[in-house]
Formats: sequence, structure tokens, C-alpha cells
Amino acid sequence: MKNLILLFFLTISCYNLFAQSIKNSDEFLLQDSVYLIKMTDGSTFYGRILWSSEKEIRLLTNNAGEITIQKSKIEYMELQHDLQFKNGKYWFKNPTPTRYLISPSAFNLQAGEGYYQNIWVLLHSAHLGITDFFSLGVGFETLTLLRGQPIYFIVPKFSFEISDNFYAGIGGLYLNIAKNTEQFGNGIGLGYGLVTYGSKDNNITFGAGLDVVGGEFLTKPSFTLSGMVRLSKNIGLVSENWLFSDKKNDYYFIFSYGMRFIWESVTIDLAFINNNEIINTFFLGFPFLDFVIKF
Repeated sequence: MKNLILLFFLTISCYNLFAQSIKNSDEFLLQDSVYLIKMTDGSTFYGRILWSSEKEIRLLTNNAGEITIQKSKIEYMELQHDLQFKNGKYWFKNPTPTRYLISPSAFNLQAGEGYYQNIWVLLHSAHLGITDFFSLGVGFETLTLLRGQPIYFIVPKFSFEISDNFYAGIGGLYLNIAKNTEQFGNGIGLGYGLVTYGSKDNNITFGAGLDVVGGEFLTKPSFTLSGMVRLSKNIGLVSENWLFSDKKNDYYFIFSYGMRFIWESVTIDLAFINNNEIINTFFLGFPFLDFVIKF
């Protein structure tokens, strides 16, 4: 079986989410509550509302103190929650809690949310939340595209919250080469289930799945164990680990570890992928580099 490096891409048109969003309205403003305020010039403020009038809002911010904002210059406002404040400072939401390096968590994209991921420039993917419980991802690899036989894949996922900090999901992966489109059964498939425990900043996920190669199920399942920890506003740790079986029913283990650099709508992962063979050549492991843009 050919070695296939996968990752995802697609240009899907999406729409903006405005859950709990308010534009130029006094009706819903909660005095003494904290809001994110996005201005029409692109600037952003986080602060506690002191008072509001028909034309202005008085805001207490961490960095600039008390400021007055003209309502006519506000693009939108979003009510913030106490859990987004650490030691009195605002932490924006983790923009990509639905994924580790490649494998997913049981958190789902909300309807209309999405992200684009690029690995080592060559591997592309995009995922879109169709509903609050169902997302769909598609992607391709660049070098095979230039040769006229692109590797492509489709990744659906359904997930939901079971209880506080406990989530479950099921999903699949189908991968093939474009020239084999008429031979759909010759692709590679994976059906999986997973559970995630924790918050969107700090969590662990266990997954198990069955692989299909050339239309035949492998007799032994594959397993994943992944986790992430957010150390600060802009830095986190991420690990993704796999236990695979092959057609000979032998298991082999791959582990990874790295850092995630986090901004409000962008993350960059710098990690290393390793196993008992790679470590003999690259002690730290094979480097993994990606960036993700949330839309």
C-alpha cells in the first residue's frame, strides 16, 4: 500500500455567526457585564459596561482604563463569560478546540463556523459546521494534484455533549486518488468513535476505529489518545498518539508532542512525530508544522 500523507482543504463559502451578538442596540446590553466590542475600523475592545446612552457606551478596559465608544462605529458586540478571564485578564476563546494535530476531538464546530488548515504548505483542508452537531471536512494534497491524480479525502463528524465537560462523537474518513473515482471501493476508509473529557482549553480524547483498505476491513481496531493544555493566553501544549494495525494484524505505535501558538483566529502547531524507527534517525522525531485559520 502506498504511503499517503493526508490533510484537508476546500474553499467553502460560509456565513458569519452572531450568537449573542448585538449591533448598536441598548435593549440587550447588560450593565456591569463584560463584552467584546469589534469596531468598524477593525479594532477590538474587551471591557465592562459602566453605562450606555442612545449614542455612546462607557467601557472599563484592562489596558486603556475607561473609554467612551460611539455606537455608530460598532460593528458588533458579544457578551463574554467569566470563564474567559484568568487572573483578571481576558483570554479569547480557543479558536480550534475541535482538532489536535490531525485527529479530531469530540467538540464540534457550530453551524457556520469553519477553519482552513495547511501542513507543510502542501497539504490543505477545510472543515465547516453544517449544524451545531454535524461538520464536514474535505481536502487534497498539492503534489499529486500537479501530477493530475490528486489524493483527496472527505471527513464527516457528528458529535454532541453528554454532560458537563464530557462529549462524544462518531465520524469517518474516506480517502482515494482521483483516477480511482470509478472504483470507489479501492479507497481507504475509517469509521471511528471518540469521547472527550475537559474544557475547550484543557482536554483529553480517546478514540477507536476500524480501517477499510481496498474494500476489506482490517480485523483489529486502531486507537488514538490525544490531549491539549493551554498554558497561557497564547501558548499551549498538544499531543496526538496512534496505535495502528496492518493487514498482518501487527500493531505499531506513533506518538507526537509539540507546542501550539494561539491567536484569536489563528493557531500554529510546531510538533514532532516519532516511533521506534524514526527515533533512530531523528531523535526528536519528524517535524510537523501547520497553521490553521478559523473563519
